[in-house]
Amino acid sequence: MDVLDVFTELTSQGVKFKISGDDLKVYARHELMTSEMKQLIKQNKFEIVELIKKQLHKEIIPLAEEKLFYALSSAQRRMYFLYQFDPLSLAYNMPEVIRLSGALDKARLVQSFEALLLRHDLLRTIFVEQEGEIYQQVITDHGFVLEEYTLSKDKSTTDIINSFVRPFDLSSGPLLRIGMIKESMDRYLLLIDMHHIVSDGVSHGILVGDFISLYEGKDLAPLSLQYKDYSEWQQSEKYQSGLQLQQEYWLAEYSEELSLLNLPMDHSRPEIKSYRGAMVSFSLSSGITASLRQLGDDHGATLFMTLLSILNILLSKLGNQEDVVIGTPVAGRSHADLEGIVGMFVNTLAIRNYP
Repeated sequence: MDVLDVFTELTSQGVKFKISGDDLKVYARHELMTSEMKQLIKQNKFEIVELIKKQLHKEIIPLAEEKLFYALSSAQRRMYFLYQFDPLSLAYNMPEVIRLSGALDKARLVQSFEALLLRHDLLRTIFVEQEGEIYQQVITDHGFVLEEYTLSKDKSTTDIINSFVRPFDLSSGPLLRIGMIKESMDRYLLLIDMHHIVSDGVSHGILVGDFISLYEGKDLAPLSLQYKDYSEWQQSEKYQSGLQLQQEYWLAEYSEELSLLNLPMDHSRPEIKSYRGAMVSFSLSSGITASLRQLGDDHGATLFMTLLSILNILLSKLGNQEDVVIGTPVAGRSHADLEGIVGMFVNTLAIRNYP
């Protein structure tokens, strides 16, 4: 049995590893840590550490060859699959309304957004089918226009926003839509809408920062990479072959049959899925927060891990079961070169827990 077989066997039983330098930390349910299990880990400690380091090592992302069509990333493939189910859905629109006050230079505003589209290729990308396969294509003629609206007795702010947020056609761009409502001489509402296939939460922050710099007339450092470079690299044979360890881990995590989490509900589920929902927000006192942090510190856990544990216990009690799966979003920017790149990187990890 080689080290990959050993690692796969251990992870399939729920053992998790973390490395710090050459130190290997092991996390497992108490009943799993038999003397045989401890001995197996001890005998293969060095090889396991090297294997994990090898998986964590990231090569430099190369520039993609210039061509007409580029591969979609895994995240884009998921998003396009959902888009095909219902092209008229607004579920994956990313709208935002920003209030502006003071003197506004409309010409500079338009120029800043045009510069933004030129800076980030993905904002000028469309998705086309070629021989049964979906590709992304960067277009030069982005066709950007600022949509201007005027309030009237027949059109309220809400009416305008509702009409502004509309479905995107992924086969024609740009997939960034900008509008503006003039409320008075020095008060405006800036309307922004994007499709999730070209952006995520981190990208939003990058775009806002770039736009402010461009509007203020500042020079931005050129980008060393574009999203198409990342997607081509991610779909390359070399990159895909290095995912074996991760694939083995997740297949092992879900090798056993899952049970649905049956929670008590105050309403029956609708026959057709909708995105109508609600949110309840609350704050914890500084004292409780400090206690939670201390609890985590005492057990070598982050605040996220502590709160996730609490949620697991709650769902376990409500559903009366010991196998709980919780989805949690991750940024998906596992390579340092991707920090300033606009694109769809985010993913949801389905973490299987046993409270």
